[in-house]
Parts: sequence; structure tokens; C-alpha cells
Amino acid sequence: MGINKDRDFSAKKSMIATMEDEIYKEYSEHDKALHDALIEEVNNNGYYIQYEFQLSWLDKEDFLIVDDIIMKYSVQFERKKTRHGLFHYLGVRGNYYATDFLLEQFNKPNDYAIGTEWNTSRRGVCSSALESIRDKSRVDEYIKTINNADTRDDSFFFILLLGELRVEKAIPLFVDILSDDNSDYELKSYAIKALSYFKKKMDIKPIVEPFLCSEYEVLRERARRALK
Repeated sequence: MGINKDRDFSAKKSMIATMEDEIYKEYSEHDKALHDALIEEVNNNGYYIQYEFQLSWLDKEDFLIVDDIIMKYSVQFERKKTRHGLFHYLGVRGNYYATDFLLEQFNKPNDYAIGTEWNTSRRGVCSSALESIRDKSRVDEYIKTINNADTRDDSFFFILLLGELRVEKAIPLFVDILSDDNSDYELKSYAIKALSYFKKKMDIKPIVEPFLCSEYEVLRERARRALK
């Protein structure tokens, strides 16, 4: 779709615009100034937007111009949800310009808080965006992230991405996760999903079948689907 370039189009009457207006009122003065500067800089490059959510329309024709603007402003916001929302907007298939930035942000200490959704944390948002981008040139970096003790427990989407990309050298890593009694059960569920992409090339049944009797429903369901 691409970010709006039609000067006659306005998103102000949409429901999400009403919500953003309310959020804007709660911004600190610092974040209000950042928001205004972000919108102004985007519009100075031939676009016509009124709200941050319109950056979610990012498409390949916008990457070279808008990526740098999002990267510059996103890290400056005090409000975590706004900062992470902007990271999320970079997660568009083929947006390789954003890969290094998202990896850099992912590798910073996570800001997950108990009682909140992990997917909305720094590492959750950045790895989800990277999974959407599917940059094949950073396979070794993804594997390194999974192997790193400091980031392994947050590597769900990297495991899934390596499966989606059919990276055969990652198979031993998936097997290792599934055979490790200390591995998180959710991490194992992603490893099963990743292995399922290779079932036409290898027999995954001996590896996956034991999870049909797991105490965790998600593992039983993932195993059942993988063995179909």
C-alpha cells in the first residue's frame, strides 16, 4: 500500500486516529515534540501523514527514505509503547535496510515486565519484525543469538525464522533445544515448528513424536501438526 502521498487524504476521522489523539494528550512534552518533529520530517519527504500509525503502511518504495527517519526518532521516545510500535513498523518483508538496527536493539537488555505480554517487550517486538523481514544474509547472527545464554530465552522468532528460511545447518540446534531438559517449553514449541519445515527432507518423527505425550498442550499440538 505504501505511506500516503495524497495531500487530499486525511486519516483524522478514523477510529485509530481518535485513539492516537488521546494517547498524544498523555505524552510528555519531550515526546510531543518528538512526535511533531517525526511527522514533519516524514512529510518533508513527499508524504502526507498526521499520525504515527500511518507509518505502519510502510512498503518497499518507502524503505530508503522512511526507515532512517523511524530509526532516528524511535529510540528517543520516553514512552515504551511508542518506541516499540515504531520498531514494529519496520517489520516489512524485504526491508533489509532495517535488519542491523533491529538486531542492535534486540541485543540490548530486554525490558520485559512480569504481567505484560513478552511480544510487546523490546526483544519480542524486534525479533518479530526481523522474522517478518526474513533477511537471509544474517543467518549466522540468528544462530549466534539462539546459542547465546543471554539471549536464548528470547530467541523464539529466530528459531522460527531459521525454519522458514530452511537453514539446514540450524537443524542440530533445534534438536539440541528439544533434547535439553532445561530448555523452556515454549522455546521447544518453536523448535518443533522450525523442524516441521524439513520433514520432506528428513524423518523428524523420532525427534518430535515424544512430545505428543508432553504435559504441555502447546507442545502436544505443535508435535501433532508437525507430524501430519
